[in-house]
Amino acid sequence: MIDPGFFAAGGTSVGWAGTSLFFTAAGKRVGSLAVSCIRLVMGLVLLTICVRLTGQWLAPGTQHAWFWLGLSGLVGLFISDVCLFESFLWVGPRVSMLIMTLAPPVAATMAWLWLKETLNLWAIIGMAVVLGGIGSVVMEKRMGADGSMRSHPVAGVLLALAAAVTQGVAVVLSKYGMEVDGVAQIDLTPKTIEFGIAATQIRALVALGGYLILYPIVGWVPRTVRAFKNTPGMAFMACGAVMGPFLGVSLSMIAISRIPAGIASTIMQTSPIIVIPFVMFFHKEHISRRAILGAVVACEGVAFLSLLGMH
Repeated sequence: MIDPGFFAAGGTSVGWAGTSLFFTAAGKRVGSLAVSCIRLVMGLVLLTICVRLTGQWLAPGTQHAWFWLGLSGLVGLFISDVCLFESFLWVGPRVSMLIMTLAPPVAATMAWLWLKETLNLWAIIGMAVVLGGIGSVVMEKRMGADGSMRSHPVAGVLLALAAAVTQGVAVVLSKYGMEVDGVAQIDLTPKTIEFGIAATQIRALVALGGYLILYPIVGWVPRTVRAFKNTPGMAFMACGAVMGPFLGVSLSMIAISRIPAGIASTIMQTSPIIVIPFVMFFHKEHISRRAILGAVVACEGVAFLSLLGMH
């Protein structure tokens, strides 16, 4: 019988592919930072409603769970997402999500160094394949609006790289926060949807604190308030919030709590392939054979890393 963790990881991939498209559309209308914060608030409301159904307002976790899952939220749902959503506007959801396939190698390396998960020569080969697939796409010239061939903006690529690294770190922090030596750190039936939602609520609450500190510093409060008047932007954010911070992230917590972090990350990072037909249809983006092959190679490299490089 197939472990439900595999289905949860697959659902996460679909959710992240959808949320990248919705948040790109919203970001073009109201700005990436506004989208990053508002979608988290939307997701947190849904998460809190679900946690309330268990009879509590806040996730019943230990101090260990709140600290490490909170730190994971700050790294993964705040720092990583701010970088990722801005990269959507620079290089688009397809390239951004492809670069995000670097998150599993980062997670695998950190899990090897910290959680003592096995990492061997096959893992190194898998990482090299991932880098090769990503590199082939990033270095490819793209056609600009004037018909000329251009490189992908360096700023967008660097933002996506930062998002990938911090996302990989956040995965391992989450895994450590949810369980220590086989003991669940959230007082709910472990490895069920309620468990994943509770873990995500902790992460989202702390991540929201990061936005509350950042917003006054960068002066984005007025612009974010104006974003609520943009009906199409809010509609896109609502759809993205359901698919991302609510369903996607909750399913990812279930996946990494049931199956090895590397394998979970492999399945979750197939979204660059899933998103290709959508950007072709909705964004009218021309996708070359090299770009498709690069996405497939990168995802295969992550699979190679997880299935052969980690035990």
